[in-house]
Amino acid sequence: MRALFLTEPEMIQSYWPDVERCIQPVVDQAARGEFLTEDIKRLCDERRAYCAVVMDGEKVIMAVAFEFVFYPRMTACNIMALGGERLNEVANTFFITFKTWLYGMGVTVIEASCSSAMSRLLKLIGFEKTYEVVRYEVRLP
Repeated sequence: MRALFLTEPEMIQSYWPDVERCIQPVVDQAARGEFLTEDIKRLCDERRAYCAVVMDGEKVIMAVAFEFVFYPRMTACNIMALGGERLNEVANTFFITFKTWLYGMGVTVIEASCSSAMSRLLKLIGFEKTYEVVRYEVRLP
């Protein structure tokens, strides 16, 4: 298995069908209206978000979409969507490569607002719960 970071527009274009196949279930089952796959594609095209894939031979088996968040005292990587096949198997191997790449980009913390199922997976590779996310939908009476 190998990881590939889609940092150039041609790479995004070439791998987008596979990325979309992997993250579409996140949009369908876990996202709460924050984005659609086409929004992530647009953000990647604008270099406001990035994607990486994990390849098993020539097949993409996992994709992750992420963005950088610049806090006053730290740079974070926010995982927007992560999906694919064999996630438990791939998670540890990919995570080492992912955090090494992010460290080189100046990232000091990785965060994710995610479903309980994804939280359980991320906990297995060392993520800790730090906040509770609550929402209130603003509607006029």
